[in-house]
Amino acid sequence: MKISISGSTARLLGDWSINGLNRTGISLLTGSLHQLKPGATEPLIIDCQHVTAIDSFGNEVLSGWLQIASFHGHEAHFANLPDQLRNSFTTTNFLSRNN
Repeated sequence: MKISISGSTARLLGDWSINGLNRTGISLLTGSLHQLKPGATEPLIIDCQHVTAIDSFGNEVLSGWLQIASFHGHEAHFANLPDQLRNSFTTTNFLSRNN
């Protein structure tokens, strides 16, 4: 798993399942929070086009990351959700909790 921040867009890449998330991935998430500008006025776009897998563990990690971003004033909006990801988010009620 990877995350790339550019301006007001966070691009999620790769495997966001328990198999893909490791210490390096968690460190990337932590580091990416430092790239977000505090008190931004524009929404944070979460581009999910290149997510290859996600499970309930990945949903929870992403949810925690979004909560921290929200505490820093970033309102998240999802973009480019592949069908598998949309189905996973719907099944776990993720979108209604985080969007």
